[in-house]
Order: sequence, then C-alpha cells, then structure tokens
Amino acid sequence: MDLLSRALRAYRERGITYVGIAGLRLLLRNIERYTIKQTRLSYPYYTRKYERNAVAAMQALSNKGIGPTIHNSSLDNHKSSDTIFILGSGSSINDITSSMWQHIDSHDSMGLNRWPVHDFVPTFHVFEMKVRSDYANYNKDYWKMLSLRSEDYDNTPIILKNTTGSAQKLSRERIPEKLVGEIILSADTNYSELTYGSDKIKLNKKLLSYLKRTGRFEPGNSYPIYRKRASISYLIHLAVKLGYQRIVLCGVDMVDSEYFFEENNNYYKDKPYPIPKHESDDKEGEHKTNDPDYGELTLEKVIYQMNDIILKPSGIELFVENTKSALHPEVPLYSPD
Repeated sequence: MDLLSRALRAYRERGITYVGIAGLRLLLRNIERYTIKQTRLSYPYYTRKYERNAVAAMQALSNKGIGPTIHNSSLDNHKSSDTIFILGSGSSINDITSSMWQHIDSHDSMGLNRWPVHDFVPTFHVFEMKVRSDYANYNKDYWKMLSLRSEDYDNTPIILKNTTGSAQKLSRERIPEKLVGEIILSADTNYSELTYGSDKIKLNKKLLSYLKRTGRFEPGNSYPIYRKRASISYLIHLAVKLGYQRIVLCGVDMVDSEYFFEENNNYYKDKPYPIPKHESDDKEGEHKTNDPDYGELTLEKVIYQMNDIILKPSGIELFVENTKSALHPEVPLYSPD
C-alpha cells in the first residue's frame, strides 16, 4: 500500500510519464537484485554497468572542455623510472630526510589531494573535488592552492579522479583559467554492488580476483581504475596501469589523523590549503579509512588484498617508506640502497 500511495502521489505531482519511468527503474533494480545478483552473471553485469557510468562521466567532463581523458593523455611520456613513490598526507612525511628526498626525486612520484602545499613537486598529481554544497569554500581554496603552484606544476600531469561525483557540478567557469583544458580526467569506480553484503572482506577479495582475471589490472589497459575505501587504492592501481615494478607508500600512516601540514604548522601556516568543513579536531586513534567502525573492509585490508592478489603475482613490489605506517611490517620497509 505504501508503494501504491507513493505512486499515486507521484502521478498527481509529476504526471504519468514520471511514474512510468520510475516504475521501469524499480523493475530493473528488482531484476538486478533478485535475479542477476544471484547468478554468475553478476560480475560481468555489474562491472560493465559501473565502468560504463564512470566512462560516461569522464567523457561528459571532457566534452565540457575541462581537459582530455586519461586515455588521450601521454602519461607514459612522464615515466622515467620503474619505481614510483606515492605521496600521502600522513605526518611521517615530515620525517623524510633531505637525502631521501633526493632519492625520491631521482625516481617518479605521485602526489595526492593537498600535496601541492608541500615544496616537493611530484611527477604526477591526483586530486578529487568535493561535490556537496557545504564544500564550496574547500573547492574554492583548492583551486587557489593549485593556481599558486601552477608554474611549479607546469610539467606535472594533474589528474582528476572520481569524475562520476563531479560530472554534474564541475564546469569551466569554476576552474582557474590556467588549468582549463589541461586537467586530465580519469574514470574510476568502487563497484559497490559487488561488495555489498555481510562479508565485505570476502566479497572484495572475489572482486579483485575477477578484475585481475579479466585484465583490469594489466598495464596500459583502458578500463576504469579500481577505488575502494580511499584514494590510495586508486593510486596503486594507477601505478600498475603505468607499468611500475616497485611502489613505495609515503605518508600512508593510518595510525592517526594527523596531516603533515598540520604537525609542522610553523612552516605551513602561511601556505594556503583547503580545510574541509567536517575535518575533525580529534586526532586520536586510527584514521577513519582504517577504522573498522567506519566499515569492516578497512584500507589496510584493501591494500593487503591488492598486494596478495594483484601485485605479488605480477612481480610488483610494495613498500612503505616509514615504519610508522599501520601496514608495517606486513608491507616491508623500503631501502634506497
């Protein structure tokens, strides 16, 4: 009766066409959930569905003139090493010695989100926009931060992830003039329906095995990028796509919520960086991406599964730069020697 009353109300407010379209969508969801989801077709069906949506969002932004798609960008031309350092935002970044920075600079690197507040310019920079209305100031400050570093990052590909979330709201008018048409757009997805269930850890393991078996983790492929729980999973997959043989995680601490630019605020206080409205002042305990209270499939478990299912069988080595990381000692410490 509740469904019938909602349909009648929708008919009165929006007309028969809306009710018909809504009914077809409901029918499709029920077919997916109670028929396709229960068969072996679920993996090919849902992977293609999510990937199709991700590619469509990426292409929509490209059609707006935001920038080229990742498949039409020569990222390989920037690759100069078999080793890549993924630069996270954890406070252990401040422990990296000058000699280690020289070593990192002699290889390739990938900065994430608010990395441009740091002096070191990476080989690649990856970021995402916040699409909720209460993030308007964050986005504005983010573009300001990138604009201030535009000359330094002139030869650094700037890659936008999670284009599905920003496809509707991002426009050329919201982007600094220097960056219009220059932002590289990527397609990524977390394949959420395939890990929706009572045992997300087991389901994610099955998902990764399927993605590997069907070529999603082969270097140079054109499939969307896997993203689960946090951006680090995306960066690891991107590094695999680009053909790196050693991946070193820097500042991927996950033991607390301290960011490198907050811990050393005497140095960074005059450097503008965006602060999300919701960012907690409580820095005790694990980072929420690794806190099981926010979901049993923690980032730590995601990375271990990627290492065991994707990296190790392909001969790709994974390291951490600092023993502070929650991944250590399961993931070994990198040695520049």
